[in-house]
Amino acid sequence: MKKSIFIPLTAIAGIAIVIACNTTKTTTKTTTTTTETKKEEPKKETASTAATYNGNVKAVLSQSCTGCHGYGSRKGDFTTYAGVKAKVSDGSFQKLVIEKKTMPPREPLSAEAFATLKSWVDAGAPEN
Repeated sequence: MKKSIFIPLTAIAGIAIVIACNTTKTTTKTTTTTTETKKEEPKKETASTAATYNGNVKAVLSQSCTGCHGYGSRKGDFTTYAGVKAKVSDGSFQKLVIEKKTMPPREPLSAEAFATLKSWVDAGAPEN
């Protein structure tokens, strides 16, 4: 009788080992993931990042224009909003700075400074 119990227990143990090996194989699958690199596009100016006179236009004018268009200049006083607005209103600012790009005459505006002034003029040159 001992022999008959031993064979079924051996068979059950063998089946258990086979099942355990198969389970291990299925649970150790390796997965690989790929990450995509998305190129970030340059930010476009929106209403929240638009040029403002007090925010960035005044600084551009001070750096690039007030050497010739300083306080009380007959060519136009760009030290105050009213002085710049007068040149924007008569169209000379757009013509010389934006369209012809002849101002400032000695050193051209950087692309960023030009974009700032153009954005501000296109928005109606508000005092903000």
